[in-house]
Amino acid sequence: MKKANVWLWGKWAIAVVTVTALSACVEIKSDAKIASDSKVSFSTTYDMSKILPTLQQISKDGAEVAKNLSCDKMNEKLTKELKCKDLAPGKFVVSGEFTGDAAHGINVDKDKNQMSVDAVQLFKTIADLNPAKNETTEADAASMVLQRGLVPVAADQAATYKQMGMVLAMNVTMPADVLTIDGVAAKDIKENTVAINFIDVAGKDTYLITSKLTKSRFIFKIIFILLSIALLVGAVLYLVKRNKAHNPIAPAPSTPAATNNMMDAAPASPENAEQNKVDDSKNEVVDKEPPKA
Repeated sequence: MKKANVWLWGKWAIAVVTVTALSACVEIKSDAKIASDSKVSFSTTYDMSKILPTLQQISKDGAEVAKNLSCDKMNEKLTKELKCKDLAPGKFVVSGEFTGDAAHGINVDKDKNQMSVDAVQLFKTIADLNPAKNETTEADAASMVLQRGLVPVAADQAATYKQMGMVLAMNVTMPADVLTIDGVAAKDIKENTVAINFIDVAGKDTYLITSKLTKSRFIFKIIFILLSIALLVGAVLYLVKRNKAHNPIAPAPSTPAATNNMMDAAPASPENAEQNKVDDSKNEVVDKEPPKA
């Protein structure tokens, strides 16, 4: 990724340093998302639109100044992996991807399931004006600033930068839960993203962020167990319903009393009716027989 650093070295960088001397407003904001395999996706927005008119006035060639602060100039220095897009005169965004390593401030400890990122070094890689270090031996102020780069911000310059309205910031999204920020336990970090304003942390050569390398496996185990239980319960309910469908409940058998009542209530057949009449007539004859003396 060192090749990606060189694209910001040149005339337009000197112009930005001149802006600093003019106490103008410069904003450089980066967003970097780091995956567990150390792949970095980033975009950096350079906004010098507020000082472009001033630079054009003091320059012999205003058109050249505008070109130096646009993608026309940037594309001459960018590698094929990086893209530049103009947003407005003096404002553009550079984006790309690369696999980070220790040279970019990214270190991975798979045994501990942790990743550490030096935000200062990462900002140098994706946004600094001249992180490749200019080899010039000139001692003028512009060359000295170019050699040093914008970060780390010198502690004695922080107040001046703030007064000028200068912004040097970066949002870093870590692959999993953030553990520490500059040696302090992380709190209330949303979506694993840490915001750094390098003017607020002036004087720090490193600004270390640590996080888990991957999401907690314990959560996945809990989810797996719950899903397994749900599937088991669903299977049992299915089998119970299936058994009921194939084995319907038989009607309850009738009791003797109920059978007798049904027989009593059943209508007599013609043969039975005639027999009953004969039996009744015999009974009447017996009843009429006088008692013996």
